[in-house]
Amino acid sequence: MVCENTRLAFALHIMSALAWATSHGLSGNSVADVATPPPEKATRCLFKTGLDRESSAEHTPEEVSEGSLAEASGHRVSPAGDTSGESVEEYFSQASMFAEASMRLQQKLMILGKCHSSTGCSVWHGSLDNDAGHYYGWYSAAWGNLLSEYWEARGAAALAGVRYDGTPIPRPPGSDKETWLSKLPSQQHEYPALKDVDALGKLCNQCSEGMFPHACLGKWTRIRQVIRDDTQAALQSFSLEQHVQLPVFHENDVLVHVRLDPGHPQIAYYAKSFFDEHIPDSTSRIILLSSEPKWGKPILDSYTKMFRELCQHRLHCSVERQSGTQFNDFAAIALAPTVFCSGSTYC
Repeated sequence: MVCENTRLAFALHIMSALAWATSHGLSGNSVADVATPPPEKATRCLFKTGLDRESSAEHTPEEVSEGSLAEASGHRVSPAGDTSGESVEEYFSQASMFAEASMRLQQKLMILGKCHSSTGCSVWHGSLDNDAGHYYGWYSAAWGNLLSEYWEARGAAALAGVRYDGTPIPRPPGSDKETWLSKLPSQQHEYPALKDVDALGKLCNQCSEGMFPHACLGKWTRIRQVIRDDTQAALQSFSLEQHVQLPVFHENDVLVHVRLDPGHPQIAYYAKSFFDEHIPDSTSRIILLSSEPKWGKPILDSYTKMFRELCQHRLHCSVERQSGTQFNDFAAIALAPTVFCSGSTYC
């Protein structure tokens, strides 16, 4: 039943989004979102709205066995600096491919009896039992959607007051290198302070039990601090092991992530009055993080001018524009002391 409900919900989302884009005359390039973990960071992210981008083509394995439930091959998600992008039509095609791959894996897990929850609270690509919560990790280049599944499963276990017992998120198919995602905990003791059976019952529904739990008020909303701590620890562990440098920030830095994506119906561009009200007076540097497609240049130029005016007249700060790899931009949003985000569950 969960599979059918999710298939219908996703189909309706795709149709409504395409209709919206067509009615607004959108075409040209779209750019993949850059990242921080799916939940809102309550003490860091000052504003966030909208859904994550359900993008990238994925392929689940033809055979799923007891020992191999994890892998799905996928294409690369563009880092923030890519200007190639894809058309609106290609965006929706890729979104459908991601949903299809996720659905195939869910169906195979169900056939193997691995998605039956004894508590009655379903978990996408996993289960919630009386003694533990489970999630079977797989890889997707669409990190936001993947992490949405993972954190919802973690949230279910935390609210139920049981341990989390999952499988790690594997390396990308065809690659001999792990990503930072593999450093996220696959085993975790229970959190007695977070146990809330009443909340669990209210947050178990068709939306939160589907493939896009970030589309609603899910169980992940109750474990924000866990998400922050575990994400930053995973990034630090990956950085030390792989000798990859992480972004460094001053305590008075502010990072503004602008998502440029003409194919998504929930992208918003916020006005000067919003930032003027919320940017801290102690700000010394504003970092504008975004991809830079040609069609988005007027938007980014306007934001750059706006922030420079704020810095000149009120804040006495500098303004920089940055764009890097998917990992670097993900880490930047995850580690910056103050973050403004729009249209992304990564925040």
